[in-house]
Amino acid sequence: MPLSEETRVSLRQRYKLARREVSDRKEREAAISHTLSTILGTFKLSSPIAAYIALPDETSLEPLYKRRMDQLWALPKTAVDRAMTFHEWRQSDPLEPVEFGILAPSSNATLVPAAQISAVLMPLVAFDRDGVRLGMGGGYYDRYLINLAPNTPRIGIAFDCQLSATSLPKEDWDVTLSAVVTESGMVEFNK
Repeated sequence: MPLSEETRVSLRQRYKLARREVSDRKEREAAISHTLSTILGTFKLSSPIAAYIALPDETSLEPLYKRRMDQLWALPKTAVDRAMTFHEWRQSDPLEPVEFGILAPSSNATLVPAAQISAVLMPLVAFDRDGVRLGMGGGYYDRYLINLAPNTPRIGIAFDCQLSATSLPKEDWDVTLSAVVTESGMVEFNK
């Protein structure tokens, strides 16, 4: 049964507050980045890996970018029609502000086709033990993820406090995560 929009808004508010109140944020983000660096090294994923530049309360991947200076990343850009595309970015490349204060690759950055993405690291507001992700509500990632190869890892990035004790609502268009990495490590979900 679909959840009311009011309930979704309430869930988002609760988990955004929990995320905002995380103490020792830098240490937790360093632990997350260490786990991610190990995972990326173990699986020897090809380039590029889709990632993001965090908004103020989101889990930052900055320590990961510093650990893997040679990695080619793909960062998101959104369009007026709510479509999301990913564009090449390296640690030394400039970023420019776009809507909502989000930083994105420069306007001349190369578009990365979905078929070339080897993994997706994505922010979230909350997640549950079945790999259901509650995002910000725009549906950008869900619309993008359906274009990827089915075996492309879809990895949520979060703090432990963002794990919901109960199942989150899942709509037909929601794409389930392959795993989530928190400061405690990686949790994989059944395919």
